[in-house]
Amino acid sequence: MPQELKKKPIDFVLESQGKGGASFKGDAMIKSIQAALKVFSKGQQENQMSKRDQIDFIGDLPRPLFEKRKAENKIWEFAKLKKWYLERGSEIDKLTELPELTFLDGKETLMDKSKGQRTEQETVIMASYPRCGNTMLRSLMEKIMGVCTGSDNDITLGLVGALMDAGFDGEGLTDKRVWVVKTHFPANNGFKPYEADRIILLIRSPLDSLVSYFNLEGAKSHSKSLDKDDYVNFDETWSAWIKQELSVWRDFTDYYLNCPVPLHVVRYEDIIERQEETLVELFQFMMRTDHLEGTRIRKYIELACSENMPQRYKPRKGKVNANLDYYKKAQLNFLYFSNKRMMDRLGYAPLFKNMAVDPFPEYLKQVNDKNLHVSRHLDEIPQEQIFNILCNNDYNNLRAPEEMYQNGRNEVRVDQMLKPTPVGNIRLTIARIQYAQTEAPLSSGLTKLSDADYKQIMERLEKRLAYAEKETEKVRVANVALDAKEREFIKSMGIDPDIRTEFNDLGIQGLETL
Repeated sequence: MPQELKKKPIDFVLESQGKGGASFKGDAMIKSIQAALKVFSKGQQENQMSKRDQIDFIGDLPRPLFEKRKAENKIWEFAKLKKWYLERGSEIDKLTELPELTFLDGKETLMDKSKGQRTEQETVIMASYPRCGNTMLRSLMEKIMGVCTGSDNDITLGLVGALMDAGFDGEGLTDKRVWVVKTHFPANNGFKPYEADRIILLIRSPLDSLVSYFNLEGAKSHSKSLDKDDYVNFDETWSAWIKQELSVWRDFTDYYLNCPVPLHVVRYEDIIERQEETLVELFQFMMRTDHLEGTRIRKYIELACSENMPQRYKPRKGKVNANLDYYKKAQLNFLYFSNKRMMDRLGYAPLFKNMAVDPFPEYLKQVNDKNLHVSRHLDEIPQEQIFNILCNNDYNNLRAPEEMYQNGRNEVRVDQMLKPTPVGNIRLTIARIQYAQTEAPLSSGLTKLSDADYKQIMERLEKRLAYAEKETEKVRVANVALDAKEREFIKSMGIDPDIRTEFNDLGIQGLETL
């Protein structure tokens, strides 16, 4: 970046006004900054400054919804919003509509406490390993609260831009304009550090989250999936991914369960199977109360749960334990027995036998009850005994090199290791040609073939497809032989594979003793 464009907009303001260190207020400041941004924009066009540099330069990109709600005087002050949520009265039962989406005013308000001042509006992070349902939970919370959620995502990235396009107007915000901030730290660091006061820990069984994340990285889409052939043809990559990402999933979950900060654990499976009850428990934690009956926020939870599940994009499956058939026997054994204590505590052990998730794990109940009690009495705790965490610090980054993982846990990059399968390519070509033979192929950009050419090309493609499918089957059979190597790996962990690999078509049969 040229030297003159490393200046902040306020530097342009001061120089253009010739005031040195003078300060501006009101309309004068706004006009000055607008003038400075014009200078900046001109420099950007001339020097082709990147979108990332723009954000670093001006602090953010335009937020049309924020500006619109501000002009309408519909921006909330946090203390008033929280009081509004907890209102009771006969008119509450008559509510039929959810609140209109807006932002908080972004102001820091200090509580005047004799034990020390702190901000009244805490930053609550929604922490999740990737593909654990944070988009779904954010959507539900925005419907109920009527306030945009933020994130520490880099909004210049394509997949993050897709979330903004899907309606997450607070994407990329970690300031006081939002209350809840989505993060994947420390599994993946966000683009800037910030402090968090309380935590929503969103978890999902690794049986589903690892497959979903593999699809996301391979297909580079929130809603598209890899072909099932990819799990056969790239079995080595898939196996390496399981071993790498399971360790990240485990250490991520363990990090938050041991944080000295109030947290509430939400399981993806509970949002799917007992949504209203799960959301009531979550908002009791958010509102720091054990009683929401009769309040406005309780009515909004009821209204939100009576509607269809919000979808910012179409999920791949959005079901519980729908991915068992992607794993081989030894892989399932590795997933469970290398993390048995955590799987049992979180209620995920039954999933390995293709049974329903444990609906009320005692461990999670104890964690949430204890942290609700702490949250309710947080104002009574001396300031020096209250902790927060610094999100996106490099020290806790689980991808960084360390003694056990000297090259870091980012070696298996699905997008770099997966290539389109021959079978998938041929099937796609056949489908495109068949579509082009319809009566209205104009929108496809394809050319309609003559009957003779169509017949000849399709015969050739069908022969290629048969050959490719035959070769794929050879690869699948060869991969069966790799089970022996994986059994050795299980043995090296001190586990006897012979008494733990009795499977049928539905899953594990030999785990009745767990």
